[in-house]
Amino acid sequence: MGADIHMYVEKRMPSGNWVCVRNLNEPISSKGLGVVYKDKSTSAEGFMGYWQLRNRNYELFSALANVRGDGNGPDPKGLPQDVSEYVEVEFQGWGMDAHSASWCLADEFVQIHDRIGVEVDEEKPLSTYAKIRIADGAESATAQFLQDAVSVHVSEEESVDNYRFVFWFDN
Repeated sequence: MGADIHMYVEKRMPSGNWVCVRNLNEPISSKGLGVVYKDKSTSAEGFMGYWQLRNRNYELFSALANVRGDGNGPDPKGLPQDVSEYVEVEFQGWGMDAHSASWCLADEFVQIHDRIGVEVDEEKPLSTYAKIRIADGAESATAQFLQDAVSVHVSEEESVDNYRFVFWFDN
């Protein structure tokens, strides 16, 4: 039996409350992802797929919350005290099957994602986001990742520090 991840992107609003802006467990509809589908009611064509973390990446699971790893990852932090109502309801819906809940700020997630996904040597170049981090800084790299990888647009007036990833696992 394998472990699956359940992940959400939350945004801190000006009031200080967090809201869920992206459920990464739902299918993504786009013209650039996944399997072709036809909407019979409108004759529209497009693509349907899941975000890439839908797959079991145990190296990433370990780096995020020491799940299915070698014991070198961080211990899970639990759900944030100020988690959004939507994510809290989703988590409670999993009952006792949910385990190892944790979270990290968006920039921390991007760094972990890049570290796991890219080996730096002559054969495997730096990721797009690592290159942006070097050229333009962490804020730009994280904003670009949020837009490209999870379809969340960060305006120039706001900080990527207002975004976080909340997640847990089930077996």
